This record gives sequence, C-alpha cells and structure tokens, in this order.
Amino acid sequence: MKRILSYIFLASGIIYFAGCAKMGSLVGGPKDEDPPIVMQSSPANYSLNFDKRKIEITFNEFVVLKDINQQLVVSPPMEEKPIVRLKNKSILIDLESELRENTTYTLNFGEAIADNNEGNVLLNYEFVFSTGDYLDSLSVGGSLLKAFDLSPTEESVNIMLYDNLNDSVVFKEIPIYIGKTDKKGNFRINNLKADSFKIFALKDVNNNFLFDLPNEEIAFIEEPLIVNPEFFKELLLQSVDTGSYKTATDSTLIIFTDSTETESQDSLTRKALIKIPDQLMVDLYIFQEENTLQFLSSTNRKSRNKLDFSFSLPVSDSFYVESLIPARNNWFMQEMSANRDTFVYWIVDKEVREMDTIQLELNYVVQDSLNNPVWEKDSLYFVFRDLQKTGKKKDEKPVEENVLLLSGLKNKSTIDLNKKLEFISETPINYIDTSLIEFYIVKDTVEIRSTYKILRDSIQFRKVHFKKEWESTGKYHLIMYPGAVMDVFGYTTDTMDIKFNVRDIEYYGVLIVEADSLNYPAIFQLLDGKNKVVREVFLEEHKPVRFEYLAPGKYKMKFVEDQNANGKWDTGNYMKKRQPEKVRFYEGEIQIRANWDLDIKFNSNKPEPPSIPAGTN
Repeated sequence: MKRILSYIFLASGIIYFAGCAKMGSLVGGPKDEDPPIVMQSSPANYSLNFDKRKIEITFNEFVVLKDINQQLVVSPPMEEKPIVRLKNKSILIDLESELRENTTYTLNFGEAIADNNEGNVLLNYEFVFSTGDYLDSLSVGGSLLKAFDLSPTEESVNIMLYDNLNDSVVFKEIPIYIGKTDKKGNFRINNLKADSFKIFALKDVNNNFLFDLPNEEIAFIEEPLIVNPEFFKELLLQSVDTGSYKTATDSTLIIFTDSTETESQDSLTRKALIKIPDQLMVDLYIFQEENTLQFLSSTNRKSRNKLDFSFSLPVSDSFYVESLIPARNNWFMQEMSANRDTFVYWIVDKEVREMDTIQLELNYVVQDSLNNPVWEKDSLYFVFRDLQKTGKKKDEKPVEENVLLLSGLKNKSTIDLNKKLEFISETPINYIDTSLIEFYIVKDTVEIRSTYKILRDSIQFRKVHFKKEWESTGKYHLIMYPGAVMDVFGYTTDTMDIKFNVRDIEYYGVLIVEADSLNYPAIFQLLDGKNKVVREVFLEEHKPVRFEYLAPGKYKMKFVEDQNANGKWDTGNYMKKRQPEKVRFYEGEIQIRANWDLDIKFNSNKPEPPSIPAGTN
C-alpha cells in the first residue's frame, strides 16, 4: 500500500510560512538572547515570477555566518551553490546557476545566521521564491535514526526526494528536493509540489548527492510517498485553532497564514498553529550496506617471528597459501580470527625467521561481476628490516626477550563466580608442565591442595584455560614455577604467584525477561551504560529469557528480529529492497540489585531506546 503524506494544504487564501522571526529587540537590561530579526529583503521573501540574480536580506543588527557552506541547503539543488557574503547588516546572495521554470526554491540557512554580539542563532531561516506564478507549499517531515541502535546520527544527513520513481535514480540523478536532519535526527522539507516521491536519507561522503561510494550510508522506504493536498485537507482544517498564537519552536509544527493580507511576506500575521499528527511522520533508519567485495586489506611483518594479513571479508574454506620463498613446508603455524578474516602466520622454523624477505602466494575465492565465484591470487612480499642492519641506533644491542609473559589475572584480584580463568600469551603456547603448577584453596588461612584442569585452546593457540568450579566467597592460591608454560619458540614463563578471591553469590542479581509481542527468531542483548553488550541470548521461539550472575547496576535491553536466524544483526541492501533487521529497546533503565530477581515484560509497542543515564558516556 502506498504511503500518502500531506502536511500543509494550499488553497485560495492559504499559504505556508516557515520563516517567522520574533519581533522587537532589547536595548540594555538583561543579556540579549533574541536571534537576529529580518527587517526586509529584496526581492521580497515568497516572491513570484522571480528572475533576479541577487538577493539581499537585511537584519536589525550585525550578523555573522557560521559554516555557511555546510549549513545552507538549497532545494531543489542548484548546479552551482549560491555565493553568500556579508555587507553591513545584510546578507548578500549571488545566484550562480540558471533557475528552472515554474519552480519553487527554498534556501534554508540552518544554524548559519547568528547575531554578532551574543551568537544567538536564527534557526532554520528560509528564503523562498518561485520562478512561476504560484508557490508550492506542501511539506514532508519525519525522523532519521541509526538502524543498528536507534540513536541519532552524529552529523547532519541529507534527506532527498525524487519525482523520478526509477530504482536507480539515487545512483544517477541529483534529487529534486533536499533537506537535512537536525541534531536529534528530525527533518522537514518545505515548499514541495503535489506529486509522488521516492525518499532517501544519504550520508553523502563526497557531497555529490549520489549514492556512489561503498562507505556511504543510506535509508529508504519501499513505496513512493504521495504528497497530496486533498488527502488531509479536512484533518488539517478541522484542527486549526484560529485563536492560538504559539511560538514555532517544535520541528513538527506547521503554520497557516493568510496570503490576502497587504503586508510583506516576511511579516505576515500568524493565524493558526497546529502539530503534525504522529502518524504522518516518515521514519527512516540509516545503515551502511554490507561490503560484498573481497580483497586483501592489509599485510605486515612487524617482527621476525610472525606475518599478519587481513581480508575485507571472511575467506572460504578453500583458501590456501603456497610458499615461494622459502620453498618448504611446515615452517609456520597458522592462527586465524573467529570469523576468518584475519590471519597470523607464526614462523616456527628458526632458519626462516632469520630471512629478511618471505614471499607467499595467497589463493582465495572472490565474486566476479556476475556474482560467480572465481579464484584470486595475490603474491606477497613480507620484508623485515633490523634496526641494527639498517644503521639506525648503531650503539643499541638487540634485546633478546627469553621470558614468556602470561596475562589474564592479577595478584590479589577478585573474579566472578561464573567465570573461568584464562591466561593469554603473546605467542603460541606449545607445552604445559603441570608438575610445575600448584593450586590451593584457602580455608581459615590454611592452604589445602585442590584439583584443577588446565588446557590449551584448540583454536586460539595463545590461550590457556584454567578450569575449576569456584566456591562462593572462596579464596585461592595459584603458583606456576619457572618453565611451567613454554611457547613454540622455546621461551618459558618465570615464577607466577597469584592469590585471588571469588565473589559472593549474594553479590549478583537475576533478570527474567518475558517478551510476548516480539517476532522470532530473536536476539536479546543486555547492555551496560556505555552500550557495550554484556550478555546475549539467541532464541528461535518465544520463551522467557533468564540472565544470571549480573553485577548490580543499570542496564538496557536490546532486541533484534533475527530474520535469517544467523545469530547476528544484519544490515540492509537498497537494490534488493531489504531493510536492516529491526531493532527494539526496552523502554527505560533496568536496575539490577544484589541478591534480587527482577521480572520485566518486553514488547514492541515503543521502539525508542532509553536514554543513557547521566554521568555515563
């Protein structure tokens, strides 16, 4: 079903006016907090049959222009942006482009105009004119949020309308109308003609009004907007309160004025002010499409004993490497990231480590222009230059580090009752000698020898797992004597003597989530105050979610409709008409208390994310 929008109706005797400024100025007394006031303009604002090349707008005081090139939005866009400059108390605008016939133009200055003394901003002042004998005066508005977390974008984003309804228009043509979002993601585009439009939001990296770069972000709705003045005529006219004289500070407010008055267009009397109904606002969710181009993104050899290389996408299982220099086998140990896009080749052969240059041939699968899998080959040269050999810092002797360091647990620390101990080495671990490891539980200052399991990780070669069922409020003592752990290069650990405690079971709280009106499969994520995921659960069907061992504090709950059941949030794709997977947030903060179970109900009626508590980032 097509979506139909009409925010402002223009009939005989009614026009839209968005540029009203507060009349009157203060002399002396309290600090001036009023924005500049437009006294006159030449030609007049809202002029018809406009054929001028210059515009002069005069204010009641001296003004300054802030970031005019970024703030000024011209709709429809001109081939060459107007040149704006200051002269005394006026702004002079030179129009450099030829104007279209029978077209209503809007120059929105955003936050560019401010008074010279206090910096009070005249927000979203619009200068409007028509090259025909009437003014288009319909509007669309709405909000733009990031699809991933429903937060506003950090910077202003283009909102673009096209009367060409072809799907490829956003790649090939500049829009017929354009607007920008404010700091909260709200937007309005005024002075539109009655028509059907495709609407997009575009984070335009190269500022050419085209969706033509892989790192540009986009938002869209599937069906055209029908901007029709008849559709909401009765709704709007019945809503008008002719006795109301409110200030237009809400971005969703619209103003009706009477065009039969003899005053200049800049000083027309406001006759009524109404708020656009919520159901008429356009909701857009911006996203960056997933990269589909596979390529080798980086390589380096920062030390003699390893080679690093990364791909733009995970590589397939058919990925393989041929050694050209040296031409031998079994000289490296391969370590890969969990999603198979980053690799480390640890050089276990001593003779190969001493080589300054190593050459490899990588063989991996990419997609051709027809999306068929084809083999790609990359020949790589990894060069290591020793500082001493290059003549730099000749007086310094190379430091040969022969002690293996393990990180993961500090002496006299406290660990969570539900967590395992993990030790991580800077290099792959080859051997663990349990005869050089002692582990004790401490009871009333008495140390009692206790059983444990310690294992190397089968995938992440630099990780050691220390397995033990902890006791609530338990105290423990771990000793690793020299040589307990050895890496693939023959380096061993020194003495490690660590005493630590385990938290009390009563320290933790429990959260139970009941979600009745959400779609499944689904991902439930518990977030801290900095939006970091602290717990995550994937469900194929509806059932209560239980989060245990939660530290006291404030949390937020995020829900992802995982349509393809792959256990992660997926972005959208414009040409495939696929929107990003829907995200919802539990309304409000979740306060977890020690030794307390909290039950909440989660529904999809209100998708807005709760605000981050004060004092957090």
